[in-house]
This record gives sequence, C-alpha cells and structure tokens, in this order.
Amino acid sequence: MSIDANIAEWRPSIWIFLSRSVCLGLLTSVVPLLTSVVVFGVALPDFQLFWLFAGSLAFSTLYYMLIFDDFTIWNSHRAQHWILTKDKLQFSDGDDTVFAPLSEITGTRRWFWWGLRIKFSNGRSVELNYVSHLGAVRKLIDATRRDLT
Repeated sequence: MSIDANIAEWRPSIWIFLSRSVCLGLLTSVVPLLTSVVVFGVALPDFQLFWLFAGSLAFSTLYYMLIFDDFTIWNSHRAQHWILTKDKLQFSDGDDTVFAPLSEITGTRRWFWWGLRIKFSNGRSVELNYVSHLGAVRKLIDATRRDLT
C-alpha cells in the first residue's frame, strides 16, 4: 500500500441529518405539547387528544427546522468529504482541502449520534458530522493512529 492510498472515505448522510433535526424538533416541542394537553386535553375524548398531540408534534418539529435554519446547515455540510490515509486525515468542503497529519490528532470523541469530534495537539478540534457508523469510524481513525506509531 502506498503512503497516499485511501483507507476510508466518508460523506455526510441526509438520513443522519434528518434524524438529528427531527429529534431536536421533538425535544423542543415537549413544553408546548404538554401545555396544550393540560389546557385542552382534559375535556377532549381520546381520539381528539391523539390528533392534538400528533398535530402539535408535527408543527413543533417543522417550526424548529425552519427557525433554526436546518436546511442551510445541511447545505453547508453536504459537500464535505473526509479521506483517511495511512498518515493523514484529509477534509474537503468542495472549495478547500485541508490535510491533518494523524500524528497531530490527540483524541476522538463521539458527539451525540451525529458527530465525531477530533482533537489536535494544538488545542483545536474539528467535527466530522452526519456520517453513518460513527463508532466504526472512530475505531478506524484510532487504529490508524496507533499503527502510525
């Protein structure tokens, strides 16, 4: 294997991004939802309570996605491309390409279920976001770092 041979490549997944957006939207809808159930739900039959619950949940989730501009966030991440080689981690966002030597990486840590935070010896960190199978990605980066030394 040559020094520049790619060990792995990763790109953001729309499904991971959407699951993050929906989950955060659901979490932010808990307060208005509970308020609507307490205020209106006491006198409503079960089927109306269900539709009130479902409608509040759907509205709150879409509201979250629009208010926090999730569509712009996805557009800024979808062109990202990460490449792991024997001695470096390469990041490209469509315009610029940055190379980080694996010897400069001091640690990796999962960030919820949608990201992997990579820390460097200079104190900076970068996140690899919305990539599938983050546990396997982390193990591969850490194993490649160990093999380097």
